[in-house]
Amino acid sequence: MKIRHASMKDLGPITAVEAACFPVAEAATKADFEKRLQVYPDHFWLLENDDQLIGFINGMVTNNSTISDIMFSDASLHDENGMWQAIFGLNVLPEYRRQGLAAKLIDKIVEQARQEGRKGCILTCKDKLIHYYEKFGFKNCGISQSVHGGAIWYDMRLEFGKIDINQLGRFISLILRHKPEVIGIKLDGHGWADVEELLLGIREKGYFINHEILQEIVATNNKQRFHYNEDQTKIRAAQGHSIAVDVELDEKVPPDLLYHGTAMKNLSEIKATGIKKMRRLYVHLSKDVETAFKVGSRHGIPVVLVIDTLAMQKDGYKFYCSKNGVWLCDDIDFKYVKEIIKQK
Repeated sequence: MKIRHASMKDLGPITAVEAACFPVAEAATKADFEKRLQVYPDHFWLLENDDQLIGFINGMVTNNSTISDIMFSDASLHDENGMWQAIFGLNVLPEYRRQGLAAKLIDKIVEQARQEGRKGCILTCKDKLIHYYEKFGFKNCGISQSVHGGAIWYDMRLEFGKIDINQLGRFISLILRHKPEVIGIKLDGHGWADVEELLLGIREKGYFINHEILQEIVATNNKQRFHYNEDQTKIRAAQGHSIAVDVELDEKVPPDLLYHGTAMKNLSEIKATGIKKMRRLYVHLSKDVETAFKVGSRHGIPVVLVIDTLAMQKDGYKFYCSKNGVWLCDDIDFKYVKEIIKQK
């Protein structure tokens, strides 16, 4: 599948797809599309499968916060400096529906509008589609003044706010490591989640997210908690699961010393019972003192335990290292703690 901008040479296939997706009274004409392609081709996106056009999305930019019927036929009303990206048509051929392809087109035009600094996106839809667009963050603003095609339409508006990437990252961490059921999805036996199901589930919880935002979270997360499979159709957490999954870790030989960050309040229990996995599948160890102090500070006044991993290996312990550099092992007896480093 490929998404690209439209050009005048696409006029015939665009008109044909429109005719297959809308009744005559509602479908834009070839002349309408010709005007749109002349005036705002940069706001006209095509979806192709093996060079066959199977869907598209388009719309002018305007300072009006709702769509009026004249906009559909008068492309000259386009204002490249306008605040709102209008969406006039979202088309996917019937045989390609229910595959998440319409969502890809919506994500593309919404992300473009966001990057261009628009205030948001607007569209009209029939009542049966209100819930669908609400999944993308659009709000129902009531019955529209539009009487296009003699139908009753509803004004839908998506107004951009500041996206809290850190908050979204924490929510995704909860889903992929502990509670996928909070958005109604399941992880497979290796901890992978379907990306489309993840995005849809997060949207239904009231967060705006698309492929570009998810990619940003994966790329910029300072702990590198998440990674995609090769074709980016699946995603999983690197480690830290409390649910039983096999993230396909390879056994590795660790450095002679590793470090465990915890809180001062936990020391007496650790001295008595050792370092426990608790609700996780493994004990987590850091490669340096600085990182371990950061881990410990999340739980209170931090302390760092220096772990004699060389001795542990001699006693038969197995070690694994996640993709983001966290060392993992089974419960650690306190006798392997060589030193306790307290914060200065």
